Amino acid sequence: MSVKITPVKIWRRKESISNLIGKKGVVESVTIVRAAPSGFGQYAPYPVAIVKLVNGKRIMGQMTDYHADEVTTGQKVVAVLRRLRTEEKKDVISYVIKFRPL
Repeated sequence: MSVKITPVKIWRRKESISNLIGKKGVVESVTIVRAAPSGFGQYAPYPVAIVKLVNGKRIMGQMTDYHADEVTTGQKVVAVLRRLRTEEKKDVISYVIKFRPL
C-alpha cells in the first residue's frame, strides 16, 4: 500500500513545514534504518532521529548531510527542507523536514 501524495495535501501542510525550517535542536535519540520501507530501499541504511527543538517540541526526522560519526545523541542540528525521495516524472515532488548537523 502506498500513500498518495496530492498537491492538496502538500498545500495543507505548507505552513507547519515552513515554520520548522531553520529551527535548531538537539538529537535525543537516533537509530539506523537498515530495512527500509517500500520506495526507500535505495537510501538504506539511513539515520532517523528524534530531535528536541529549542521550543521544547520533539520531531522525528531523517538526518541529511551527515558523516557516520556525527550522528550521536546530544548532536546539535538544524531543520532543513529536503526532497523526500526520487519520484517518477508524473508524480508530485514531495519535500519534508530533515535534520542537518551544525
